[in-house]
Amino acid sequence: MTKSMVKPRNILLTLNEHNVNNYTTIKQIYHVRSVYHSSVRGIDTELQQLMKLLERDQYIHWYRLKDEDVICDIFWCHPDVVKLCNAYNLVFFYR
Repeated sequence: MTKSMVKPRNILLTLNEHNVNNYTTIKQIYHVRSVYHSSVRGIDTELQQLMKLLERDQYIHWYRLKDEDVICDIFWCHPDVVKLCNAYNLVFFYR
């Protein structure tokens, strides 16, 4: 259900509807979801996974480093948004 983007409370409701003797708590559901997401991500951190997905999906992205290993700013934008802005001659100003 997590893979299908079902909310945790709806997962719990579905489990309780299918089994009256179910003793699963919302905390257990959140824990299992966390384990699942970690297994999908692998050994990468959340930020490393984000950067991989930005590259894979060809998002326009930019980041600034504070130190060699510390990101202080990050910006990303879907390519279609840039196309829409160009179509309507919109300009975004950022520092």
